Amino acid sequence: METGANERDIELEQEAEKHKAFLMDEQKRSAFGKIPPMYRDIEALPPKGLMTGVQEHIIFGAFGTGKTYAAYQMAMSLFNSGDISTFLVVRAFRMLMDIKSSFSAGSYENVFKSFLSYDLLVIDEWGKNSGSDFEESVLFEIINSRYENRKRTTIIVNADKREDLRNAIRPDLLDRFRRGIYEISGKSRR
Repeated sequence: METGANERDIELEQEAEKHKAFLMDEQKRSAFGKIPPMYRDIEALPPKGLMTGVQEHIIFGAFGTGKTYAAYQMAMSLFNSGDISTFLVVRAFRMLMDIKSSFSAGSYENVFKSFLSYDLLVIDEWGKNSGSDFEESVLFEIINSRYENRKRTTIIVNADKREDLRNAIRPDLLDRFRRGIYEISGKSRR
């Protein structure tokens, strides 16, 4: 009888492992599903150096060159390798709206903590919809807190030239990203 019980335990453990593997695959499919359809067939990798030990990255370039796609590729590569277990790709405007609504709802601390909780936070469309000085200060505090806690953060900026970053990003913030600035050039893929 004891042998049958052990065999059943082994079967249950194997089923649990299969289920765990299925859930992990489902997470990967779910994350991949968030990639806009226009980027799914592009055979490209993140820019050389983007996967290095630098925790903070700025990806910049003209509209439609694949900046967001490169960030998704980086996030999925880090996720698949086990370097990160959670990531969020969010537009700066959406982040500002979440922060703004949290003030009136009295949930600012929770929203702030949620943006700190991800292993990788990718903020897309930085500088497109600038908030007030106060909102930008709050964004700075989130990014600075992530920087101090050695959490990976990537900002995606529509800028044709490296010099244009100075107009899109505050100097004190730009300084935190100076070792990880990558340009994606080329024609629009849209």
